[in-house]
Amino acid sequence: MPAEVCDEDCDFAVVGGGIFGSVVAACLRRAFPREFTVVVDDGAPGAGSPPAACLMKPGWLSGLDRREYDSAVGLLRELYSTEWLDFRVGTSVTRGWLLEKIERLPPSRFVLRTTPELTFPDYNFKFLVGRVLGFAANDALLVEREDLRTTLKVRRATVFCTGVFNPAPKWFSGLEVRPLWGASFLHAGAPRHNEVRLWAPYRQLVGFSTQVGGPTWVGDGSSIIEKNWGAEKLAASRERCGDFARQLGAGDEAEVRVGARPYVKSKRGLLRQLHGNVWYCTGGAKNGTVLSAVLARELVGKLGGKL
Repeated sequence: MPAEVCDEDCDFAVVGGGIFGSVVAACLRRAFPREFTVVVDDGAPGAGSPPAACLMKPGWLSGLDRREYDSAVGLLRELYSTEWLDFRVGTSVTRGWLLEKIERLPPSRFVLRTTPELTFPDYNFKFLVGRVLGFAANDALLVEREDLRTTLKVRRATVFCTGVFNPAPKWFSGLEVRPLWGASFLHAGAPRHNEVRLWAPYRQLVGFSTQVGGPTWVGDGSSIIEKNWGAEKLAASRERCGDFARQLGAGDEAEVRVGARPYVKSKRGLLRQLHGNVWYCTGGAKNGTVLSAVLARELVGKLGGKL
């Protein structure tokens, strides 16, 4: 049975509802409150946001100076609930910011929800569960939604925040975005303490929880090229993180999250106007939470807005 066809329109379309897409959409809604923003996400497996910790530490961002880091964290703290966490590192203690208000919608969609205090009117936002197939005339998006095919006409700008997964190869082919794969693990219990521990040069195990009783997020920072990623690498990461979680007293493994982080040449990520009113915003690597705010602010400025 052929899909029903309908037309919709908006001022801004954000493709990808992960960390970058969520932050970009929130910033567009804040800067342009009278205009209509649509986020499109298909929940496909392999996205880089579901495994992310949403943890921010100044020492992890060599591509930004402290002023830029503080500005980005300040913007995120205005948009989202955050918590200041202490981590044990050997015999010392370090601190980092964590974005708390995270919702993962099944099967694997990832959406950052703004704080209750920062209320956006419902009439200027819509979340579409669907897959972008490509473009129609005048850069309209063709979106497949179950038994409904939508032509989404965009008046102001379309922003692709899709990491390494893009529906229009001819526009994205020269951008040199590399997928590096990794995983994180949730353990059911709470750790005795939050900890960062070096396990190899420039590789750290991180374990933390923000709730009494758990769960505990555990990751080892693995970033593996696609041709080398597979069951063996996942098993090694799982064993490494599982041993660490047991040492923290975090209980049994409850969930595995696998995804590909988008890497680009610049440590500041990538914001590029591809064609007409179509933009591409990606390249968070392991620092996507902070870089999403840096690039979202830059994008809003290029579109004539201010945060």
